[in-house]
Amino acid sequence: MLKHCALLIEMVNMEPEKNQATQQNKPSPAEMNALIALYNAQRYAEVESRTRALLAQHPDTGLLWKLLGASLQMQGKDALTNRIKPHFAAWKPLHGLSDADAARLIHADGAHVLLGLSGHTEQNRLPIFA
Repeated sequence: MLKHCALLIEMVNMEPEKNQATQQNKPSPAEMNALIALYNAQRYAEVESRTRALLAQHPDTGLLWKLLGASLQMQGKDALTNRIKPHFAAWKPLHGLSDADAARLIHADGAHVLLGLSGHTEQNRLPIFA
C-alpha cells in the first residue's frame, strides 16, 4: 500500500524536468499531493473518483494507477476479494482498525476460521492471530 506517503510526495516533486509537452501529460504536484492527502485521510472513494478522472487525462502516470489500485483495495474492490467474498457467511474488513481492535472484533464475532491472505508480506496483520 502507500505506507510512505511522504516519500511519494517527494517523488512527485522531484521528477526530472522534461520538455513542456511531456510535463503537460502529467498531473501537477499539487493534484498528486491532494490525492495522497485524501488517501491518508482514508477517503478512498474520493481518491478513486479523482484518480479515475486524472487517468483519463494522464493514462501514462504510474503513480495514479498505484493510487487507484490502493484505493480500490482499501474499499474491498480488489479482484481477489470480489472473487472469494460471496463464499463466506460474513466478511468484515479490518483495514483502519488497530491490531488490538481487530482482535477484539474477531473474538466478539466468535470466528471459527480466520484467513490472513497477506501472509508474511511487509504489511501483514499476523499479530492479530496471536
